Amino acid sequence: DIRWSKVKKTKRLHRNIEPGRFEINMRSGYMQRKLNQSTDIPPAQQQLIKEVKNGFFIATSAHYCTESNFSIGVLYNYSRSKGSGNIYFNHNIENIPGMIGLRSHVDIAINYFALEGVLYLRTRNKKTKLNISANLGPMTYREKITIINYEVLTKGNTFGYGFGTSLTRIISKGFGLMIHANYSIGEIEKITWTNKNKTETTVLKDERVININQLNIGAGIVIQL
Repeated sequence: DIRWSKVKKTKRLHRNIEPGRFEINMRSGYMQRKLNQSTDIPPAQQQLIKEVKNGFFIATSAHYCTESNFSIGVLYNYSRSKGSGNIYFNHNIENIPGMIGLRSHVDIAINYFALEGVLYLRTRNKKTKLNISANLGPMTYREKITIINYEVLTKGNTFGYGFGTSLTRIISKGFGLMIHANYSIGEIEKITWTNKNKTETTVLKDERVININQLNIGAGIVIQL
């Protein structure tokens, strides 16, 4: 019967766009970090700071989606930035004060491991979804500064949190595309730094606290199971 075959075909198409209960996202893109910057830093060193404020991120998350427009899961975010330029130091050579600039390379990496909750709204055909997320978890900070042949490695960790929004579009059964933005917040108040065979721990206060707030904007893929 033609009419019955049409009904079965419609039901089959409807089942094909039913979203899966488990969702995995993988994305990458542009990262901008907020760093402490003193107003008395020489212009050449300010340029170096601007370079390490901008970089890239790679992130992945996995969630279990409920029927009440809420999902819960885990998030991992890795970001990195690099820069080269002069770092300036005060000196008092032969009782003559001044500043000296040394060619340097800075490499900063941050790992963020978090629990994440997501509220979402789907369109009627269930192919497009708007997500609003909140996450919190531990962050690790790693900074390597190379000055000529002298290396200083700084490490720290903290507990941070973040907020995000994304738009996903399912283009075939179990697969889709997404655009995403997330802002994470964290401060490093205690660091361990190492140069050659010497390691020390320092507690940072006031303006010396390392601000690692960052904005991520990117795109990626969605897999539904």
